[in-house]
Amino acid sequence: MLKQKIYTIPINEAFDSDFACPFCHISEKLDKEEVEYTLGAAMMEPDFRIITNEKGFCKQHMPKLIGEAKALPLSLVMQSQSEHWNRRLAKYDSWEKKKPFRKSTLKETAKKCSDSVQGFLSSCAICEKINRTMDVFFDNTIYLWKTEPSFKEKFHKKQFCLEHFAKLVDSGIDNLGEKDFEEFYTKLYKSQMSLLDSLYEDISEFTKMFDHRNSGKKPTPKVQSALKRIIHIYSGFKQSD
Repeated sequence: MLKQKIYTIPINEAFDSDFACPFCHISEKLDKEEVEYTLGAAMMEPDFRIITNEKGFCKQHMPKLIGEAKALPLSLVMQSQSEHWNRRLAKYDSWEKKKPFRKSTLKETAKKCSDSVQGFLSSCAICEKINRTMDVFFDNTIYLWKTEPSFKEKFHKKQFCLEHFAKLVDSGIDNLGEKDFEEFYTKLYKSQMSLLDSLYEDISEFTKMFDHRNSGKKPTPKVQSALKRIIHIYSGFKQSD
């Protein structure tokens, strides 16, 4: 119950905010906290260093680490990662010691080397930790929806980016019975489609502003912001205001 309360507090705060998608708001906060943690307290935790050595960091998080870090903390993280992978990749020259060797043996060894590197490059210690935490937030949102009428009312006044809309649907499938899920999904879907239809109308009006026949015509603030808003909903990327 304590863990549930810890997670439900930021959920309520996000749904009380003016942020377009409450879960993007939660995710952004988690992202910032995890970047700071990776370069701070995590430096003293051997278990976390093992994870970062194995998983590394994606192209989205490495620039954030560079931007937040002083040279020494990030250098120590990269030194540890370099030692781990130099040692791991060194074993893939073992075919040289097998004489005579077959070409298939060389290719098999090289494929293992390639798979190992590509697995590393497609993973991210920060992303994976955030995703696990976000799953808990989604499940607790469903719990709040089911148990607190005031939150249910608040929930259905919000709309979401497509990524988090889909996550909510999945969490509802996993955590609600048929009757509750019917109410949950029907209202959520109707609201989401209303958002997408409205965005289409706004972006269509925005594109018309580039027609010479509309030269000198000023768009409404809603139409002017259409490109920024539709990018956020369809990609999850939110530009700074």
